[in-house]
Amino acid sequence: MPPAVWLVPLIPVAVGLVLVVVGRVRLGMTRDWVRTTGVVTTRDGAVSGFPSQYPTFMWQDEAGTWHRRRSGMRGGIMAPGRPVPVAYDPRSPSRAMIDTPVQNGRLFAAIGLAVALGGGGLALAILVMVAVVVA
Repeated sequence: MPPAVWLVPLIPVAVGLVLVVVGRVRLGMTRDWVRTTGVVTTRDGAVSGFPSQYPTFMWQDEAGTWHRRRSGMRGGIMAPGRPVPVAYDPRSPSRAMIDTPVQNGRLFAAIGLAVALGGGGLALAILVMVAVVVA
């Protein structure tokens, strides 16, 4: 078996590490943000002529001011009136997100870790078995 074949397990490791880095960067960006509870207000409106799947939500900052923002991510089951966790930047309270594992980066980091460890380990195990059979 050519020696370069032993580099194959590095592919899922590299992909996984990229996802971990993306997740960690996203987590770091919002680490100092304030967490509160907001409410989904609407899912109406249109984007390019199609009904919006991006919920609009409201939350109150520490000063008592209400803010409104349309989420940057689809809100599958986020019906109007539903309470949602919100994270916002205390220096600029209009910068906010519905605080889900997808938006805060935790899901990227978890999937990246699974791909790096699971995919890399599986690829290495397969190569070892093939090497033993071929030898």
